[in-house]
Amino acid sequence: MQNMPPKISQLPLKLIHSESYDLADFFIADCNRMAVENIMAWPNWPSHAAALVGPAASGKSHLAAVWLSRTGGKVIQMGNDISQISKEECILLDLSPFQQEQKPLDETWLFHLFNWVKETGGFLLILSRYPMNHLTISLPDLSSRLATVSTYTMDEPDDGTLTAVLFKMFSDKQLQVDLPVINYILSRTERSFQALKEMVAALDQIALAKKQKISIPLVREYIASPAYSASQDV
Repeated sequence: MQNMPPKISQLPLKLIHSESYDLADFFIADCNRMAVENIMAWPNWPSHAAALVGPAASGKSHLAAVWLSRTGGKVIQMGNDISQISKEECILLDLSPFQQEQKPLDETWLFHLFNWVKETGGFLLILSRYPMNHLTISLPDLSSRLATVSTYTMDEPDDGTLTAVLFKMFSDKQLQVDLPVINYILSRTERSFQALKEMVAALDQIALAKKQKISIPLVREYIASPAYSASQDV
């Protein structure tokens, strides 16, 4: 009996969840270039605190992970013990989950965090969906502190940027993919660089295992598979 090609759900897709925090693996385009240059200018920031602002899937978390890897910093959660922050330490605080769920911020805690990091000679990077002056803050002292934060914005990549990036991702793997396939992918997956990177890695494995060219039917089959559903839940 002839050997059957493996089903998509049986393919080893661990590769798609491995992330590199090297800046070389972060896709720089017009929509994020200024933000990347300013965040990576650390420690030569205008002040000890900076805000990386952008919508969901704009790449904030990825760039922040690059920054953490470069600085040896750590993530702090709202409400954690601020006194455990060491001298001259780099701290990352992500406000996006609170904004997504429309939860109020602990303003007193945030005020003390801002001051503590400054007093200990450290640096604070805040991730936010909105600029600091758009946050609803009732504590005047905190509002005045946040007004001094340098804000760098990451916009959503446009169609032209995503198309170019996707072509490059496939080309880097020596894969030739037609424009209709590119358009099909972009209309059906998350519009972020990281999501496209994971998609390309998965399709590369599938095409190799099935010994097929990457086509719309193959992409459609993968998107309908448990493997793709599992990748969206991570």
